[in-house]
Amino acid sequence: MLAQIIEKGEVTRGWFGIEPQDVDDEIARVLSLPRSEGVLIRGVQRGGPAERAGMQVGDVVLDVAGRATRDTPALLTRIAELPPGSSAKVTVLRDAKPLLLDVSVGKRPRAT
Repeated sequence: MLAQIIEKGEVTRGWFGIEPQDVDDEIARVLSLPRSEGVLIRGVQRGGPAERAGMQVGDVVLDVAGRATRDTPALLTRIAELPPGSSAKVTVLRDAKPLLLDVSVGKRPRAT
């Protein structure tokens, strides 16, 4: 992070444009998941990187770039670490089947 500040004058973080929620026991039961792990996608920003990659509301993210995402903090950390402009393989569970998506990582917008 310090290297980014020195080199670019700011810290850039990866961004997908999603609204995540932890998979708890109730969500796991409703979605017929084997365990309460992963992150449910509650919202996808129109025109954002996740939507362009085909991510949908109801998908459960299992890993980002080969690294497990057991909860929302882990998912957001994995995404933030990705360089904007890069591509990341994301495994989601959709209709109880794994699906591999290729997300073009966006740059996290500044908070207003």
